[in-house]
Amino acid sequence: MPRRLAADVGPPTLADEATTSKEAMVKNVRTYTSRTKTGCMTCRRRRIKCDEAKPYCKRCVAGNRQCEGYAPQTNPTPALHMIIYTPATPSYPSTEPEKDSFQFFLAQSRTCFPAEFSRAVLQAAQIDHVFTHAIVSLGAAQQIYEYEDDPATRDRLGNLAMMQYGKALHLLQNPAHPCSTEILLLCCVLFACFESLRGCRRSAVVHIKSGLGLLRQSGGPEAKWSLVSWGTMTAIFTRLDNQIVEILGTSIHETVNESPTNKVYFPGPVTVKLPISALQISIDTHLNHLFHRQLRLALIVGGRVPTPEAPPTKEEISVSLGRQQALFKTEGLDTELLQIWQLMAQLYVKVEPGTGPEEAWDPFVKDFDTIVTLSDAYLTRERLQAKKRIFSFSIGVIPPLYTTATRCQDPHIRRRAVRLLAEYPRREVMWDSTVAAEVARKVMEIEEGSSGLASSSISDGPSEDKHARVRTVTAVLDDEGGGRFKFMQ
Repeated sequence: MPRRLAADVGPPTLADEATTSKEAMVKNVRTYTSRTKTGCMTCRRRRIKCDEAKPYCKRCVAGNRQCEGYAPQTNPTPALHMIIYTPATPSYPSTEPEKDSFQFFLAQSRTCFPAEFSRAVLQAAQIDHVFTHAIVSLGAAQQIYEYEDDPATRDRLGNLAMMQYGKALHLLQNPAHPCSTEILLLCCVLFACFESLRGCRRSAVVHIKSGLGLLRQSGGPEAKWSLVSWGTMTAIFTRLDNQIVEILGTSIHETVNESPTNKVYFPGPVTVKLPISALQISIDTHLNHLFHRQLRLALIVGGRVPTPEAPPTKEEISVSLGRQQALFKTEGLDTELLQIWQLMAQLYVKVEPGTGPEEAWDPFVKDFDTIVTLSDAYLTRERLQAKKRIFSFSIGVIPPLYTTATRCQDPHIRRRAVRLLAEYPRREVMWDSTVAAEVARKVMEIEEGSSGLASSSISDGPSEDKHARVRTVTAVLDDEGGGRFKFMQ
């Protein structure tokens, strides 16, 4: 055969490229095929290939050998063809700083959320890099907030957190990376908490508002929920919705830079009915209906048209709350918090903040005193942890203390509430205790200053001056750790 010269070798043809491409596709696939055992006995003993001709194989006849025939046929085993596929490398952090922040999430951050939610996030992180980046960013941000005061360490962790957060957002915006509604909802929660931890509460509101819109369009419990149940997701966003409505009220459009005439400006409660379910979820749901009822009344008073989906009546909420009272004796988790919010819900039913007169709060001095005492016990127990500040996703202790400090007219009780807010720094997603303490002090200054009460000379009871009461405090949050607050009398 003549040797092919180098000059005879032309450019690769389409057939050559196709062969190369096919070889690359099966590069990491190993194929196994079992040997046949149906040849004649002579060829099998000589370990050569038999043509299996009958009655004697042609190979034996051509070699002048005696063909010993074939073994009796049984049910033949089909040839076994196996393909072993090696999956892609799991989505885990690679560098040491990323691993440290991931481990922080495993050790501490995930305990802030419901167990089912944390399991779903960690399960998704095994196959989707979006969650790996989100987990690392949240772990780094929480570590900064709760433990770190050293500027160099805060800068290092802050850069890591922002880089990972940016990568997660970039993947979600990539058209080649499709995401289900369930994945997007999980990300909205993680992103809102991340923005809250770094003080960007306006951005946190945007993520929560997006998640609420997705949840309402998800199809409810009849939709396919593979990672986390619809009930758990609804409970999480009910709590977040409570915070938005309670803090921002009718001024939410100013925080998110939207027109107040937007039709999706204020949707109704997250769940329409009052379920009899887990106690803490039920408390959140009752509060959601109460807050949206107050919001609806405020919109009507302000000349705006609220959503047609009206929440339950005050009487229905009150009866439902009464049914839950007996469950407190059997509930052992965060007992003080649940008792605090039971009192708060009852106060909201009786007073309807923002719509009734401020004097309607005055008969409940004993309830405010109980709220502060329970809050003190809860915060004292939490202080045993070696944290400088605390991030929490729980139902929260900041709103009851803030309400006590701004509504209660007993100077001793309201100062105790402000002291707890200031001495136990914490963030409960949208609520910040330091900001709440500053706003409460301003309310006290307005009310007590005009009534002649000096901070060094505290009276023994509520002020008799009815003209200095602060009726509402409206907030416009920013991404700089604070916001603008208006005090209306």
